[in-house]
Amino acid sequence: MSVFGLEGAVLLAALSPAAWYNIGLVVVLVALAIAGVMAYHVWHEVNEEIEPATPEELLASFEQARSEGELDDEEYARVRREIEKTASRPPASKPVRRDDQAGTSR
Repeated sequence: MSVFGLEGAVLLAALSPAAWYNIGLVVVLVALAIAGVMAYHVWHEVNEEIEPATPEELLASFEQARSEGELDDEEYARVRREIEKTASRPPASKPVRRDDQAGTSR
C-alpha cells in the first residue's frame, strides 16, 4: 500500500501530457511568485531611506574617541565647532533625480 511503490509509478505514468504541462506551469508560476517576493524585499532594503546621524550622535562618537586618546582636545574642539555649525543650518532639500539624466554624460 505504499504510495511511492509500483502503484505510485503507475499513477504518475497514467498522467496525460496536458496534466504534466499544467503541473509544470504551476511549478514555474510558484517559482516566479517566490522570486518576485524575494526581489521586492531586496529592492526595498536597497532603497530604504536611512536617517542620517544627529549632531548629538556624532558628538558622542567623537567624545568617545577623545576619551580613548584617539583625538586630542584641539581636534575635538574643531570637530565640535564644525558639527555645531552644520547643525544650526536648515537641512538642504534632497535633489530630485530624473531618470532621463541618469548615466548620461554630454
